[in-house]
Amino acid sequence: MIMNIPKENVEPIFREKLKGKESLNVADALQLVTDFYNEYEITGIDRNIPDDDMLLFEYGIYDWQDGKGENYTVDITRQFYIENGQDVGSSQLHLVLYFNCEEYRHIEAANKWSLDFDNIKDWKNY
Repeated sequence: MIMNIPKENVEPIFREKLKGKESLNVADALQLVTDFYNEYEITGIDRNIPDDDMLLFEYGIYDWQDGKGENYTVDITRQFYIENGQDVGSSQLHLVLYFNCEEYRHIEAANKWSLDFDNIKDWKNY
């Protein structure tokens, strides 16, 4: 069953889904984010417009300016755009996994948006 939620409930509901999952591996994180995407539609978003609600998978060595310094990170982001009178603009919800830079320095950074695929399942499989 798909639930429709207002924008302001996206983060609290997602945080609730994360409870008890402090050490996720990449596959589990990807599953969690895609399940959340598939189960929760955001009020005011038309999913028939691909870039109004999309997912991003990116990895590489980054310093996100979050006080954690440079790390090899895997970031899975849900980005959505709402335009309905008072509530206009893009929002992002990130799930970031941090790894030791030295272990993964040889892997070149990359990213892929879900809108590059016909559906979320194809994006996730990629």
